[in-house]
Amino acid sequence: MNYRTLFTSEHLDIFDLSPYIPCAILVSWKGHWGVEEHHKELLQQTLDHFRDHHTQIMVSDHSTLQMVTLDLQALLEDWYYKEATKHGLKVEIWIEPTDILARASVSLMLGGDLSRNTEMLMPKVPDLDEALLLASQFAEQL
Repeated sequence: MNYRTLFTSEHLDIFDLSPYIPCAILVSWKGHWGVEEHHKELLQQTLDHFRDHHTQIMVSDHSTLQMVTLDLQALLEDWYYKEATKHGLKVEIWIEPTDILARASVSLMLGGDLSRNTEMLMPKVPDLDEALLLASQFAEQL
């Protein structure tokens, strides 16, 4: 399937899944991520999309992600996920990164305290096909 591109940059692509899965987007996270201002702006871009388009399900593709710094992990937990929930996001289905360092940091973040300390569901899946299947199932329940 081809998905309409909503936003694209060096570190982030957002695709519209709503013609196939209501209230859903696919976000591809790429490269190295830290607390630099341009990364915060990209995070804000996703939050704005959740709010403006009533997005409830985000499929997060981390397959090309290379690194998430510890300070960004803290920012995500302290700010981003709280705001995402306020803006209507209920589910983040995440695809594990292929890079070993990224896999460790994302698994620690999304599979650890964050997933226990948020109202959001955060299941991990092995690939995009599995993520889309699960997103469809969640969409039927929302």
